[in-house]
Amino acid sequence: MAKQRSRHGDAGTDAAGQADGDVAGHGPSAVIRFTLSRPTPSLNSRQGRNWRVVWARGRRIQLGLAREIAAARLQAGAGWAKPIERAELRIIRFGPKELDEDNLSGGVKLLVDVLKPMHPRTNPRGLGLIAGDEPSRLRQVVTQQICAKGQARTEVEIVPMGDGDTSS
Repeated sequence: MAKQRSRHGDAGTDAAGQADGDVAGHGPSAVIRFTLSRPTPSLNSRQGRNWRVVWARGRRIQLGLAREIAAARLQAGAGWAKPIERAELRIIRFGPKELDEDNLSGGVKLLVDVLKPMHPRTNPRGLGLIAGDEPSRLRQVVTQQICAKGQARTEVEIVPMGDGDTSS
């Protein structure tokens, strides 16, 4: 199916309006996996612009991410369980060019914010898959792979960690 992209840079959906993604897991100890139709943005794409432009673009991207992740979870029949207290977040960015480390890690901020719990004022698009992004609760592993422009995407895996797992 052909992808449809909005002119605002929101996450894409297929022609049927369904988000890409295979979400596995129903319980609090299950691994959650999904694939987003776009690569995470580069941090450089946000710098040097007026703060209002950056803020508005970030809101549009977060809204697209939230819609795509929610659709993938519902399509897979995965309900909304309690947020995972301690998790390892594995993100693989497939994009047409390689980003340097700071752009790669900074570009996933909008995605991580969508995964955190919703807060009416500070995080209205939060889905509550993870309890928070503090180092004591979340270990992020962000990698990237070069691919053709038409195959760009982001693969996300949320793996629950036990209370005794403190290795970094």
